[in-house]
Amino acid sequence: MTAAELRIAAFLPHSRANGPGLRSVLWVQGCPLCCPGCFNPDFLPFDGGWVETVARVADRILSDPDTEGVSFSGGEPFSQAAPLSELAERVRTAGKGVLIFTGCTAASLNARADIGTRRLLAAADLLVAGPYRRELASRHPLLVSANQELVFLTERYRGVDLGPRRTEIRIAGDGETIITGLPPIRDESPPSYPSPTRGEGTITMDAAPIPGTLSFPSTWTGERASDRKGAPVAQGHD
Repeated sequence: MTAAELRIAAFLPHSRANGPGLRSVLWVQGCPLCCPGCFNPDFLPFDGGWVETVARVADRILSDPDTEGVSFSGGEPFSQAAPLSELAERVRTAGKGVLIFTGCTAASLNARADIGTRRLLAAADLLVAGPYRRELASRHPLLVSANQELVFLTERYRGVDLGPRRTEIRIAGDGETIITGLPPIRDESPPSYPSPTRGEGTITMDAAPIPGTLSFPSTWTGERASDRKGAPVAQGHD
């Protein structure tokens, strides 16, 4: 893999459950943190997923005029800081926003001296930063656990309504089911499911307890990851 390539776990061209507005979502492959209770354990190994050039990923994201921006998650985005910084710079130059879900703390990222991290921080608008701690449940629209923090690196999303927390369920033409967004809030009893909003094959609802785990296959239009059936729920970051 070269500096101009990314190892990708999954890609979603449209989502309203992974940050403000309509966004593309890119999950990178590989994470050294291995937070207990991680919702995406298949995204942790660094030898999984598939390799794609930064140029091709940028073209895919920027070809859609309807999206407000892109969210990077994983896996751990800052483990691929150099190629992601190039992608983020292209996205920002085109006028779209960049949100990054990272398991690293803001303090640890600010202490890094490598050029990739510095460039990626400079090209991002908002960080959702901090490791996932399953004992610290959060109801915040973007914070998976209460120890995490929002770090506004530009004014783009400051003051923007980030809620409510949403989960999206998509049913593909071949019957595969994709669920994405932040993890459901699991302490409600009995479960309460608000009325969904339907459109373009997507059901979007406020997060509520969802029994079981559904698959999250790649929706990349070119090369795709090896069979993702049975993979865990894809979400912001944990």
